[in-house]
Amino acid sequence: MRRTAAALIMTLLITAAAGTILVNLAAANPYFYEQVPYQVPPPSNVKPPTVTIHTPVSDATYISSNATLTFNVNLVVPDLPELFYYYIYLSEVRYKASWLANSTNVDLGAFGNILRNPNGSRTWDENSHVYMISGYEVSPDFSINLTSIPDGNNSIEVFAVLRGSCKTSFSPPQAMTIYYGRYELIGSASVNFTTDSIAVLSPLNQTYSTADVPLLLRLYESAKQIEFSLDGQEKVTVAGNTTLTGLSNGNHNLTVFTTDNNGNAAASAIIYFTVDAPFPTVPVVAVSAASIAAVACAGLILTRRKRRKEAQQT
Repeated sequence: MRRTAAALIMTLLITAAAGTILVNLAAANPYFYEQVPYQVPPPSNVKPPTVTIHTPVSDATYISSNATLTFNVNLVVPDLPELFYYYIYLSEVRYKASWLANSTNVDLGAFGNILRNPNGSRTWDENSHVYMISGYEVSPDFSINLTSIPDGNNSIEVFAVLRGSCKTSFSPPQAMTIYYGRYELIGSASVNFTTDSIAVLSPLNQTYSTADVPLLLRLYESAKQIEFSLDGQEKVTVAGNTTLTGLSNGNHNLTVFTTDNNGNAAASAIIYFTVDAPFPTVPVVAVSAASIAAVACAGLILTRRKRRKEAQQT
């Protein structure tokens, strides 16, 4: 009986002590945090990430079906009160290629420690009576191999998504609940470029002073068949580099066509060029008046001799 009473007293003492600890903790930290389900504007000094695409180069032409997408994402987090800070980080990077149906997410695993746990510090601000999160900056570089890019005009757009949360309101002082809403800021950059399976190295868009112009090609893969069409005429099959001979003076245009071993056909951009070759000339010999007279006199003498000879024979 004494043991039972002792155990009951001990339980009551422990419960009372625990209650005292909970009350003290609540008094030390009276704020309750609650996430609201709607979007809110971000703090005014929080800006979207900056995306800079290095390659492909804008408006460049690549003689390949492959390319490397390299870009940088710069994220600057300013000094923020902790109550407004809550969380803020680069949560997503993706790119949209014009030849792909869907966006492609970039793996951030290699940058996770940098992006989610930056080297920022937390200090107490006596004036505002809140903890201040010191600003920080992250600027990771990305490199992605792109394959099977089709011929023609293409584009890539890269998106970087910053997500965060900030205070929206307080409840009545008795509860001291702080409500947080989420916000999202997106930075992006885009680039346009051209991919060709055929590069016509010659002729170029210029004027040639000869009627024979070389046709020089560069292909990014072997071709089963190579053809060209000059001035819209019927296609001519060639084995490779050759020479366009006997071109007339004036403007011309040329298109090269290829077919690979899988039957895929491709055409080059139309090349415009001009031929301005000098016409061949016949040498002119200068003849003096005295020479003409001598020739005429010689002809007259030969004619008289011929008549005399005919008369003697008669």
